[in-house]
Amino acid sequence: MDNKTLLKELADGGFLSEEDAKKLLQESTLARKNADELIYEKRSVPEEDVAKAKSKLLGAPYKKLETG
Repeated sequence: MDNKTLLKELADGGFLSEEDAKKLLQESTLARKNADELIYEKRSVPEEDVAKAKSKLLGAPYKKLETG
């Protein structure tokens, strides 16, 4: 999945503003990093919400695993 698709899904889901998504896309291109890496570094969106967006895009079910 490419950066643009993931960021669009997060923006459409209300987890990021359109402006923040554009900034992250530009920054990921300049830094040559995946957008999800930048999201995790900046804590822009909770990890669980990123995982849910990825599962939706990939068509794979999301399931939260409990540890311990």
